[in-house]
Amino acid sequence: MRGRIVFFALCSFVMWHACTDSNGDGLKFDSRSEWIAWLEATAEQMADAKSMKIDTALALQYVAQASAFAEKYPQDSMSALLLFRAADVARGVGEYGKAIQLWGQVWRTYPDFKLAPDALFLQAFTFDNDLKDVEEARKYYQKVIAHFPNHPLTGQAEQLLKVLGKSPEELVRKFQQQQSPDGGR
Repeated sequence: MRGRIVFFALCSFVMWHACTDSNGDGLKFDSRSEWIAWLEATAEQMADAKSMKIDTALALQYVAQASAFAEKYPQDSMSALLLFRAADVARGVGEYGKAIQLWGQVWRTYPDFKLAPDALFLQAFTFDNDLKDVEEARKYYQKVIAHFPNHPLTGQAEQLLKVLGKSPEELVRKFQQQQSPDGGR
């Protein structure tokens, strides 16, 4: 019996020691590959959830760890992708400000990353769709057009600028006017 208690205490100590770090979230990784493995496994776990309910605590832990990884390894080829995914996760749990901040970090820090235009567009879309901040949305849609003029999302940004701030009723009325034979006159 005493051997089991000692064994349990020893295992508890080892687990506690292995899982502590200065971030205060209880995780510590001995290598870059271990960190990436945790991030990938966690992303898969979030994506494979049987119910539609998101584990917010796990999602926020993922966001924090992806951000910490990018901070520790800013030149790593995985950093931009992890930040992009973390922003998406943050938006998914309603942390819109964090999502906007992370997407901004992606396109500013990694302008050549293939999803940099998407990150900027998603900033605008989040201001528009989630925060209902028309002025910030307008500013960011204009940035998409200015920074990535040849990207396919530029056309969407231009279209969204035309309807920005309009209610669904206004949009329907405008569409109906355009469809009427006399142009709505």
